[in-house]
Amino acid sequence: MTPIRRWAFFFLSTMLFGGAAQGAPVGLPPLPWDPVLSQIAPHECLFYGALGGSGEADPGSPNQTEQLLAEKEVQDLVRAIEAAVLQAVRSQANPDDLPKIEAVRTLATTALARPAAAFISKITASQDTPPDIEAGLVVNTGDDTAQVQQAIEVLLTSAGQKPEDARDIVVEGVKLRQLPLPPGGPPVYWGVEGRYLMVAVGRPAAELIVEGLQGRRPVPAWLSRVRQTLAVERPVTIAYVNVRAIQQLIAPFAGRESARMLEALGISNIKSLSFVSGLEGEGLLSQGWLEIDGAAKGLLSLATGEPLQLADLRSVPRDATVAAAVRIDLAAALEETNPLWNELNPGLRQTARAFLAGDALGFSIPKLARSLGSVWTVHSSPSEGGLLVTGLTAVVEVRDRAGVQPALDALVGWYRRMYPQPAAGAEPGQRGPPVLDDLEFRGERLYVLGLADTVPLAPTLCLTGKQLIVAAYPQSVKAYLARGANFPSLMEVPQLRAALTSNGVPLAIAYQDTPAVFRTLYPLVEAGAPVLAARLRASGIHISAGLLPEMGTVERHLRPAVTTVSRTSEGFVLRSMQSAPLGTLATAAPLVAGLLVPASQASRGAATRAQATNNLKQIGLAMHNYHDVHASFPPAASHDDDDKPLLSWRVHILPYLEQSELYKEFHLDEPWDSEHNKKLIPRMPVTYRTPNRPEIEEGKTVYLVPRGEGSLFEGFDGPRLQDISDGTSNTIMAVEASPERAVIWTAPNDLDYAPERPLAGLGGIHANGFLVGFADGSVRFISQAVDEKMLKALFTAAGGEVIGQ
Repeated sequence: MTPIRRWAFFFLSTMLFGGAAQGAPVGLPPLPWDPVLSQIAPHECLFYGALGGSGEADPGSPNQTEQLLAEKEVQDLVRAIEAAVLQAVRSQANPDDLPKIEAVRTLATTALARPAAAFISKITASQDTPPDIEAGLVVNTGDDTAQVQQAIEVLLTSAGQKPEDARDIVVEGVKLRQLPLPPGGPPVYWGVEGRYLMVAVGRPAAELIVEGLQGRRPVPAWLSRVRQTLAVERPVTIAYVNVRAIQQLIAPFAGRESARMLEALGISNIKSLSFVSGLEGEGLLSQGWLEIDGAAKGLLSLATGEPLQLADLRSVPRDATVAAAVRIDLAAALEETNPLWNELNPGLRQTARAFLAGDALGFSIPKLARSLGSVWTVHSSPSEGGLLVTGLTAVVEVRDRAGVQPALDALVGWYRRMYPQPAAGAEPGQRGPPVLDDLEFRGERLYVLGLADTVPLAPTLCLTGKQLIVAAYPQSVKAYLARGANFPSLMEVPQLRAALTSNGVPLAIAYQDTPAVFRTLYPLVEAGAPVLAARLRASGIHISAGLLPEMGTVERHLRPAVTTVSRTSEGFVLRSMQSAPLGTLATAAPLVAGLLVPASQASRGAATRAQATNNLKQIGLAMHNYHDVHASFPPAASHDDDDKPLLSWRVHILPYLEQSELYKEFHLDEPWDSEHNKKLIPRMPVTYRTPNRPEIEEGKTVYLVPRGEGSLFEGFDGPRLQDISDGTSNTIMAVEASPERAVIWTAPNDLDYAPERPLAGLGGIHANGFLVGFADGSVRFISQAVDEKMLKALFTAAGGEVIGQ
């Protein structure tokens, strides 16, 4: 697989599956793990990250993720992306820059697709001296070693370094060259040893790398521990952060207050944070490990309670598309926050206690917390009216309804006192605050907050004798209350049973019916694909929307995704299993957003263009009405007896824009910035306002007339229709200028048209072009790629040019 092909796989993964969120790695499917990546890891390390590299997808693999990447439709789309991106980059580049572009592409794609590891072993910093850093990077370049070395040479030559000027060092027989960097920082060396490219910051890092490449360094104990704790069959990525060492590094700069805060939060007990991902079984396994030194303290101690049980999922429907459960003891959490008040501000402690006691709220927050259970669930189910996020319903068990009811009554009473319901006979159409309704259903009271005026939601709350239920819509709560005796629960899903009985004490679990989510979201992807393809074409990247795989090609490889957070004797472990890089709903959201944003932008862009077109049409009509009365269009600006410009043409056509009263308020014999006239600037008519462009200041407009050699408004006098010998339909009368060319609407400023640069000052409001108003009153959209000779001819009123279609 070529480097650009591997890059295209990464691009496709990002486009189809939301990229690397939820730990979806770049290198899929992985190459066999290169032991050198582990051997160059420092024994004392601040940060380490390794990527196993990507190989060819095997259609016969039992792993569904690999099978998906081996599908012919996916491969065809990858090849199309590869060809289109290369073509676009090469066609738009300066020919002199092509060698540098190819060099950067070679290095970037090799780093993404080949086995690589990077580390930071040391940072020594003080307030008086620059930081001393020791770090390194090693890439297994494989068969591309010569190309990578040549690419580096090209970039160094383009940066002005001559081979004879390079400073070399020799480490254990390996020759390294020093990069030409500004003085003051640590030296940076690079070189090639066999099939490995190495980059080292500082000589100690260079020596460490060479020893690792020569097999003279054992694998560090911390890395062996990470690989054992987060074991995976075919690793793709490994990352390690030495939290304890970093805390010690920044402690001298943080101060005692920060140290006490970290101690109170329990963060000072954290030793390290690690991540490992790779292929295992049928799917993709992503794992994280928060290593704790000793017992969990501070807020981390909240996770030392009872484990989640399968029975804790009994309130979640069997057909839930997304679901999660977590154990949180609110009463214990409040107790753990008490030390934090002293660290933040001891004087606030009494205020906080009074607030929690309910002096202002009317109910005791600690009593409310003790009255609620410790297991919280959230789900969305199509059988209960939910479509992904619209059906989200949260449920928590109630230990003592008598402790919860006063809090609910106090909140409802407070809201209704602050925002009373509209009285009978209120004025129609009068907007007020959201109304809090209450209704009875199956013997329970539902409180519904109508937010339709602001967001399309109706948050609903219901307190029963056993549960507190909160949902985005009342129908979800009704469906929950209407469940029958044989209600099917998510407890029946075998993947959840296995996840909750794995190693460690489970504290939280998340589930996603990935095939169901995919069936819901993929039609939106299909709808957004043509829009995205059109946007890419406008940028010079030609990829047919028809190359998007059909739904079944992807769906047959998808399995439910399960994520757990568990407590172990050495900290906390996150484990997420899924069959494709689509991941959970949190991962799918960027996918949908990424494909729908172009669609929404196109829709908003179309509305903006329609409004701007109407503005220019209104201006053109006003110009012609002015001409009917005065036998000419208005001059670009009025002048006093000394030929000093006073007011813009935009002021003089106000009576023909139904703004006669505003026009009468101007002192026509004074300039636009006189004490009187400048007070009228904020009252700019809406016709001169550009829609959806908040960066254009209030009182400024982009609707200008061209002023320059041969243009319609070249002289002092207003032009006449009989002066336009090129034809009114071939002569530009007004333009929509770039946002940075916006002018105060009353000022005698317009577009300084330059025949040698007719495009100057145009574009930037709409994608790929701009609007112009012609002397016949019509408005047209002109592409940014218009022939400049043609545009120059359109700007002249009597140039005698022949204008074609």
